[in-house]
Amino acid sequence: MPTTTINLTNDRASTDDVRLLLVADTVSGLSGITLNTVTKLSELPGGSAISFDSITSARLYVGLGDFANPPTPNGPDYFGFIEFTKTAADADVWINLSNVDLVGLPLTLAGTYQGGEAFSLGYKTPVTASGGASSLIEEITQYLLDQTPVITTTTGQTKIAGPTIFPDSYPSFDDYVATLAKAEAPLVITSDPPAGGTAKTFTGSFKNVSGADDVLISMSSEDGDTYDILLGQFTSAIIYACDGGTILYNGQSLPQNRTAKNDPGSTPAERTITNSVFRDIVTGMNEGYFSTSGPNKSEFFSGMTPFEDGGNDYAQTIHQGSNSYGFPYADGNLKTLIKADPGGDLALTMLKDDQTGGYEVYSSTPSGGEYQFGIGAGSSDLGVIKIASWSYQPNNAGAYGGFLPYLPDWTKMEFPDLGPDHYIWIKNGAVDAGDCLGPAPIWQQDHTVLVWGANIAWQPGATPPAKPKTAALEAEPAE
Repeated sequence: MPTTTINLTNDRASTDDVRLLLVADTVSGLSGITLNTVTKLSELPGGSAISFDSITSARLYVGLGDFANPPTPNGPDYFGFIEFTKTAADADVWINLSNVDLVGLPLTLAGTYQGGEAFSLGYKTPVTASGGASSLIEEITQYLLDQTPVITTTTGQTKIAGPTIFPDSYPSFDDYVATLAKAEAPLVITSDPPAGGTAKTFTGSFKNVSGADDVLISMSSEDGDTYDILLGQFTSAIIYACDGGTILYNGQSLPQNRTAKNDPGSTPAERTITNSVFRDIVTGMNEGYFSTSGPNKSEFFSGMTPFEDGGNDYAQTIHQGSNSYGFPYADGNLKTLIKADPGGDLALTMLKDDQTGGYEVYSSTPSGGEYQFGIGAGSSDLGVIKIASWSYQPNNAGAYGGFLPYLPDWTKMEFPDLGPDHYIWIKNGAVDAGDCLGPAPIWQQDHTVLVWGANIAWQPGATPPAKPKTAALEAEPAE
């Protein structure tokens, strides 16, 4: 039965009075720390490690001095925290850094996935800096509407409470909402599938309305279920917190995030449907995926570039400077949640406030979408394939495949291992490969799957094509 151990390292000054607090809903096999008790790092029963067999909804706070139990983002204590869950001794450890509610004491996490591959979470940008250097505190301060979130702690450090705590101090979503409403921007939101059931897709649009009790978002599913959100239930505070109001489902007013406690008459399947639809709507707002022309399909999110059309400035700052959560659903597309090996050791390091460390750029590919591609076996000499911020590696047979990002405009499909002038052009449903890769690819399945043959290689002396100017230079359709 694997026991998980978190090894603790303190990179801060030896004079810092570092203390820890572990809270959790349930825990078994805990050693090295006492649950729900603020404890000096130097006096931990386990010395410099914490172990457990299982644990749910856990937070490990790391702070300075005798902080409150628990500390609060808008309080006087200086702290940071990690979150983790391990539902059983042999289950994966879901773990992450979080800056959803504040930027404070910086932490890093390292460990291994199942199979032994290493991971690391941390900060590329320091929390504070001197001499005009960039820092998270400085970057966030620049777009604050007032200085309420900037707090000098009792131990002398500066922390910033996030927009989930002080939404009125951060840029409003009102203009973004109004722009989408005026254009009556389309929406296509697909729920998660409930256990033993199937997902529902809701199609509709924003509505150009002005009254708090007017329906701002109106959608319906193929089987006739309706999903509406009133303008007054889609405020900046609600969008930042991803919660706090109501929806109308089949005309019935329900919590935006339903639970067995706040909606005791609901079933797990019903909660999965409505909660996941709301999650994707607020993800689209916070990560700036919604545009006036659409298509604004939630199934495209994982292949879109976040913050392109708007979104949460705070979440963007955290995303660009760290591997940490910057809003409640950042795990969906911003790659901040790790599934670690239950039997492998984890390493938690407490950084100095002006220190960086642990940050890793994770190559990612879309987890869904309308368009896919494949390149046959024996093609690994192409090396890594890059499309914007997405990277594709060959498998053991030298083949490539996966979902393509959402590409409404012509975008380079690059082969950087071959040199800087090795690329072709691709967009939704179209490709221009010139004569660079030998036989032309074929579009299949209603022009949504692009397929090359086997043993594809860059052709000697081939020159990348110029960026297409016409609507599309399409591959030959399948016979």
